[in-house]
Amino acid sequence: MQTFSQRMWIEPQPFLQKDSVSEKLKNKIWNILCEYIFGEDELRTLPSYFLSKYAYYFWLNKDTLLDYIGWFKRQLYERLGKGRYSVYDHIEFFYTINEDGDFIKALNQALIEENSAYRVSEEGLVLPISNEEELEAVNEASTTKYTPVNVHIQKAISLFKKDPADYANSIKESISAVEALCQIIIDDEKATLGKAIKKLKEKGIIIPSALEGAFEKLYGYTSNEGGIRHALSEGDTPPTFDDAKYMLVSCSAFVNYLISKMN
Repeated sequence: MQTFSQRMWIEPQPFLQKDSVSEKLKNKIWNILCEYIFGEDELRTLPSYFLSKYAYYFWLNKDTLLDYIGWFKRQLYERLGKGRYSVYDHIEFFYTINEDGDFIKALNQALIEENSAYRVSEEGLVLPISNEEELEAVNEASTTKYTPVNVHIQKAISLFKKDPADYANSIKESISAVEALCQIIIDDEKATLGKAIKKLKEKGIIIPSALEGAFEKLYGYTSNEGGIRHALSEGDTPPTFDDAKYMLVSCSAFVNYLISKMN
């Protein structure tokens, strides 16, 4: 659960889970491991290294052996979240036991839902989806000296991480952060981004015309795309995780860029 400060966008919160694994994500991954690795027939799908290590117990009856399996699973659960990346080590190991594509899909769905900074490739490797520069750009844009900008970026993060996620409004808040900064620069709190960005040069902020055009188009995208600034219409496709992530990173980077031009 978010703290009061996080809900009020006072305390900065991380964009993606990169250096930690929440208890909720750990539990989701554990449930997937139980479903795809252990399954209903635990004796048949028991990991090979456990079988070899405890082979001398095989003369015991099935119930006793299942007790040992239960012990193993408890030990595994306790280890799953130890260390920042332990859970991802386990994912890669268990992929060697079950290379089922549905196993990968289930894991990636959990990683998406809990805003992990990682995904599992088709080869069973856990790979980052954001580099350090992207994460730092968002963190920097959420802690500027301009409160309206910080509030919009923090709202974008909060909506991005909401359960269920609200990608449309996250995108709206991301572009609003750029709009808020441009309004501050030109000293006109009612100017839309499309108008404000054209007046930046009057305040000594000179940006390449291509970049100016790109953000005008991004603003147009948020105004025209169904479900962002307007209600969804029949046939509209709701924004996705990737759409919202791209907008948050791009708008954060542009905010940081403009601030650097101001200094």
